[in-house]
Amino acid sequence: MPVVVLDSPGRIRFFNRAAEQLTGFERSLLHDAFLWEALVPSEDVPILRSLLEEALARQGPAVREMHWRAAGGGTRLMSCTCVPLPGPPVQLLLTAFDAGERRRIEEELRTSQERLRDVISNAPVVLFALDREGNFLLSQGKGLERLGLAPDEAVGQSIFHLYKDHATIIRNFRRALAGESFESTVEVGNLVYEVWYSPLRDALSRITGVVGVAVDVTARAQAERHLRRRLELEKLIARISASFISRAPERVDQGIQEALEQVGEFMGVDRTYVFLFSGDGARLSNTHEWCAAGVEPQRERLQNLSASDFPWWMEHLRRLEPIYIGRVAALPEEAAAERAALEIQQIQSLLVVPMSSAGRLVGFVGFDSVREEKTWDEDDVALLQTLSSIFTTALERRTAELRQQRLEEQLRQAQKMEAVGRLAGGVAHDFNNLLTIISGYAHLLASGEVTAEEVRRTAGEIVQAAGRATELTQQLLTFSRRQVPEPKILDLNQLIARMESWLRRTIGERVELDLNLRPDLPAVVADPGQVEQVLINLALNARDAMPEGGRLTIETEALEVVDRSPAANLAPGSYVRMSVKDNGSGMDAAVRSRAFEPFFTTKAPGKGTGLGLAIVYGIVKQHHGEIAVESEPGRGTCITIYFPCARGSP
Repeated sequence: MPVVVLDSPGRIRFFNRAAEQLTGFERSLLHDAFLWEALVPSEDVPILRSLLEEALARQGPAVREMHWRAAGGGTRLMSCTCVPLPGPPVQLLLTAFDAGERRRIEEELRTSQERLRDVISNAPVVLFALDREGNFLLSQGKGLERLGLAPDEAVGQSIFHLYKDHATIIRNFRRALAGESFESTVEVGNLVYEVWYSPLRDALSRITGVVGVAVDVTARAQAERHLRRRLELEKLIARISASFISRAPERVDQGIQEALEQVGEFMGVDRTYVFLFSGDGARLSNTHEWCAAGVEPQRERLQNLSASDFPWWMEHLRRLEPIYIGRVAALPEEAAAERAALEIQQIQSLLVVPMSSAGRLVGFVGFDSVREEKTWDEDDVALLQTLSSIFTTALERRTAELRQQRLEEQLRQAQKMEAVGRLAGGVAHDFNNLLTIISGYAHLLASGEVTAEEVRRTAGEIVQAAGRATELTQQLLTFSRRQVPEPKILDLNQLIARMESWLRRTIGERVELDLNLRPDLPAVVADPGQVEQVLINLALNARDAMPEGGRLTIETEALEVVDRSPAANLAPGSYVRMSVKDNGSGMDAAVRSRAFEPFFTTKAPGKGTGLGLAIVYGIVKQHHGEIAVESEPGRGTCITIYFPCARGSP
């Protein structure tokens, strides 16, 4: 810092190196020179004299700004402070620094402060400071507008009063007052702020309050919430889609009902539903519906409606356009019929998404808001269109599978009737023998040449033969009758033993029947009638493969699979294995690969439909079993069936 010592008249007695460097004058040249002659321009001499006089009069510091000359020409504005030195003699100490540099710094600081104020005033932030008692010392920033506050309006108010209903804000203030600097997300009504808190300290590092900056991140938070909600809805619809993949046809309606409830609760609506159109599209009915608690169901009254009664509605649906009605009361006049129908149901807002198949309208999925008006964004509509496609696919698949089941049942019945016809030939001999017995004894009775004891014995023989004939007839009727499958706990050994006589009649006298049934066989869950049909079909195929006679062997045993078996595609678990083996003509690889195809047969025309093994395959699969075939030309055929054991079966 430049330092100059003057005597009372104002002559220079000391001129330090800093003053020499500032002015460019050598100290030796200025010694004993008057300051106003050597350094101060004439126009500033009065300022210098007043500075010296004030310092002497006050015997204390005096300050003035004046220009000093420079050795190289020009002047520089200096801020000078003059202080009397202890004497005698009377001397004055004058210190100086560049006032122009100070002013430049002050101007830059002022500009910076104004720029900061502009930033704070226009940025979505709030700059605040509080004392230890929680009173606002500072409250600035454009972010105050959304809080309903003007700049510094909160100054003097207590945070405990202004934000008494916001526990997070109070908790954060106390946390910062305890000495912690941190960031926190704060919600005020519908607004979201990211707030930086820090303790305010004095020169001795004592905490005197809290300072902070709050940034309005409401838009970002809303976008993040929207994205999270969209992802959650996507996951929900993906789960719904997966649930229909292996769903049985009879459980599709239940699946749709469950999906309507899940989506309805997620979307926060009061009613979700499905309408399906008749085949000609002229009528529509509410087929599925879910209602929130307290909302009146409408399904029963929305049946067999005429599509022509809702022209505005149908115009949009036929174009396969979603219908979004934010406010039912605001529907245009051309939608008067629709408005009346919706108002009867007390609907305020709704979204309807068409269901289509191959470009043809088949129905729609609807979402009603009864208790309040509601909006849907484009993402919601797109995902709900996916839901309508899932429902459409599920319903179409159910229709196709039910149609297939009916066809399969018809095929099974046709094959069963074929088997009945072939069985009839097999039992004709037995039936003829029974008729011969009945006829012979009847003639004996008719002759009148028998005693009372012979009459009684003869009548008994007739009754016994008739009983056997009735049993035989009943078996044929039972086998041919169309029955609904009824799976139950079944002992395969008992069923096969019960069918033994029938199987012997089926294969005829030229074929021997061997039963190798392992004792203590675990139970399975199966329909007895369908298992009987499997055995009859396999026995008939075996008989036809042994026209000159042979041996048919039926075996059963328990099987435990530890690792997946590639031969029969068996998963680990417990099974009952049933094998039906003959020593007939056998099959080559080409025939073997097509053995289970419907209508494939190697028999002469009129000798078979090619349905026998196909039906066996279908029945086994229906029972969640597996089937395998082993055969070679001239070495016979072995059909092996694996039925899963019933749960809990030993």
